[in-house]
Amino acid sequence: MVKVFACKFEENEADILVDKMSLLALKEKERIDRYKQTKDRCMSFMGLAIVHAFCEKYNDYSEKLNVVKISDIFDSYDSFKRNTIDFDKEGKPYFEKDFGTFFNISHSGEWCFVAFSDGKIGIDVQKIKELKGNVAQRFFNEKDNLYINGDSEKSVLRTIEVWCVKESYVKMLGTGLGYGLSSFYEDFTNNLIVDTKSDGTKAYFYKDVFLNDYVWSYCILCDGEGYTFPNNENRVI
Repeated sequence: MVKVFACKFEENEADILVDKMSLLALKEKERIDRYKQTKDRCMSFMGLAIVHAFCEKYNDYSEKLNVVKISDIFDSYDSFKRNTIDFDKEGKPYFEKDFGTFFNISHSGEWCFVAFSDGKIGIDVQKIKELKGNVAQRFFNEKDNLYINGDSEKSVLRTIEVWCVKESYVKMLGTGLGYGLSSFYEDFTNNLIVDTKSDGTKAYFYKDVFLNDYVWSYCILCDGEGYTFPNNENRVI
């Protein structure tokens, strides 16, 4: 079961967020304090706050994507006391005390996204814009570029889609970009990751466009025992 929560950063609510940062545990606050700009600190804090707000009740929500407000996040402070978030050497957040819930955080532009699942998960959100530096040629493989160049009118969107799905996959793995973005590609017909580097890692991804300005994607592991896809089709992969 995967549920995603999104919250928009509003400049007029920055003071509220700064004030609420006192709810964080020391190691969580140290993570926030790495950022010098107020907006960056607020966006980072929003991600952690969404995790605390919904980690114990995300299954109560029926929608795949749930857009929430700042006021929704601070309805209760209980999780801030019970569930401390830690970070591994690659910076991936996880609960210090495991209680069977996995999560991942991403933000871009004015939006912060958090995904919850009962298994390893990675999420990424990207504002749709042309990427500089010949990203596709430098970091993607032939199959990625075949997809991007398959529709010249949508090449910018497709480049962001590929980048977003790749980010969600390496975030799920917990490796970061050092894994090598050209070592796997996306089967957009079946929503599967084809990883030529791993020895059997099978992953499913979901992607969508948000507000016509963002692409978001999450990625989860498939264990070979069957997975129920969004269209309720059961397939063993």
